[in-house]
Amino acid sequence: MADIITFANQKGGVGKTITVSATASILTAQGYRVLMIDQDAQRNLDMVADKKIAISRSDTTSKSILTVLNGECSMEEAIITTPIGDLVRATNQLYSWNGPPIISATEFESLKGEPDKLVSFLTERFQYISDGDSVHLLGNALAPVADKYDYILIDTNPTLTLLTLNALYATQFVVIPAFSEKSSAEAIVELCETIQKIKIFDPWRHLEIAGILMTKYDVRTRAGRRHDRKFPNLAARLGVNLFQSKIRASAKAAEYVEAGQDIIRYDPKCNTSLDYFEFVDELKARINTIREAWDNG
Repeated sequence: MADIITFANQKGGVGKTITVSATASILTAQGYRVLMIDQDAQRNLDMVADKKIAISRSDTTSKSILTVLNGECSMEEAIITTPIGDLVRATNQLYSWNGPPIISATEFESLKGEPDKLVSFLTERFQYISDGDSVHLLGNALAPVADKYDYILIDTNPTLTLLTLNALYATQFVVIPAFSEKSSAEAIVELCETIQKIKIFDPWRHLEIAGILMTKYDVRTRAGRRHDRKFPNLAARLGVNLFQSKIRASAKAAEYVEAGQDIIRYDPKCNTSLDYFEFVDELKARINTIREAWDNG
C-alpha cells in the first residue's frame, strides 16, 4: 500500500507546490510509483507537472479531483500520466467546494423524465455520501488505487476547509512547509492543533506529522537567522520533528512555474534542487522511523 503524504500549511506562499512537485519528480526518477493529488484551485502543481494539461478556467467537463469528490467519476478515471508521476488535476471550481451535491442540474435534467432512474440515482448518491462522510470522501476514493503506488502526494489549498480536512483524514504523514514569517509560524500552530484534534477523536488513526520543512531559506537575511533561532524552539514546543534539510531560496525557484516544469527538471543543480534531493532522502527515513514506532506500539 502507498505511503500517503499530505503537504499542508494554513498559509499560502510557503512552498507546498514546489515541494510536492520536486518530491514527486525525485521519487519517480528513483523508480517509485507516484500519484499526485492537486487540491489547490490555483492548479500550479498541474502546470509544473506538464504545462499542457492544466484544466482551463472555462473547462467544466474534464475529470479532476472535484469530479472525484463529487462522486461523478472514480479516482482511477481521473488519473493522467505526467513526466513526474501520475496526477489527478485540480480545477478553479474547487474555490467554492463545500461538499458533493446530491444531484447536479445537468443530471436532474437528464433524469427528470424517468422517475425510476431518478430515484435509483438519488438512492445511490445518498449512499455514497453517507458511506463516505464529508471528511472521508478523498480517503474512500483513494482506497481502490492505493496498492498501485508507492507514494501518494497531496498538495493542499492554503486555508483550512473541507478539502484540507479530507486530505488530513486520507493521509498517514503530514509535511508542513514553512518559512520565517510570523504568520507562517502561527499557521503551523493552527495546523498542529487541527491534527491533534483528529487524533483525539480517532486515537487509532495512523496520522503523524513527519516534520516541519523550512523553505525559502537564506542564512544571509535577518529572516533566515530568525528561522535558525525560532523554528527549533517552535518544533520542540509542539513536539514535532524539524527536518534537518533546509530548502534554500534561489532565482530558479521563482521561475519554475512560468517555465512549466518542476524545479528538478528545470535546473537539477541549483541550490533549491540539491536541497530537495537531501530532503527526499530524509523524508523516506523519517517515514520508516514512524512506521517502526507504529509497528512496535
